Amino acid sequence: MRMISRIYDADIPYTAVSNQCYEAMRYNFEAVQVFPNMIGLCRHILKDSPVMVSALIAYPHGTFTAQQKAREIEECVALGATQLEVCLNCLHARSGQWEQVQEEMRAARRAAGKNRLLFVLEVEYLTQPQVQKCCELAVGEKLDGIVTSTGLYSTVDANRQDVPIKATKQDIARIKQVVGDGLDVVAQGFIRSPEHAREMLEAGADCISSEKPIHVIGEAWEGDVAYV
Repeated sequence: MRMISRIYDADIPYTAVSNQCYEAMRYNFEAVQVFPNMIGLCRHILKDSPVMVSALIAYPHGTFTAQQKAREIEECVALGATQLEVCLNCLHARSGQWEQVQEEMRAARRAAGKNRLLFVLEVEYLTQPQVQKCCELAVGEKLDGIVTSTGLYSTVDANRQDVPIKATKQDIARIKQVVGDGLDVVAQGFIRSPEHAREMLEAGADCISSEKPIHVIGEAWEGDVAYV
């Protein structure tokens, strides 16, 4: 299983970031997903490892200009990131401003160079035609992959309790039917069990991104001990 181990909260110590890197090496994860300020630490630990450092760009809302995103990508690459996960400006997509979407994808591709470039959609907030157009533009601009969502948002149940919005097989199918095997489809969104991950893979996902990767691969959590 191709796995990205993700950090999406800022209220953690750097020891947790270090642990994430050692864990990724131990379990052969594909990448660690971190904020730009964590790249240097991760690159130092992973320098002799095939595990990629994947930087979050314009996270989480994506409402930066194309030029701002490009500058952030360039800085992250200089710091040692080899994969960039750029949050799409959904406002452009929901408003039908496709030239703006294409502009930010093109600027990001140019800034990323030969490094892997993924764009993060919020498919739960986009219609199928909007998802289709985003994916068509991603193929045209030679991106490397599409991530289903940031996995940050929630809905409200009948008791007015927040319920996290999980990645679904329908999300995967909506993207996969457009990009086929041309781009990676990364399932992301509260994936915390082997069963959920398996459902995503069976629907066509190429990679799983999770904040609880050990739970997903079915191994026992080994506590808060750093592998140093």
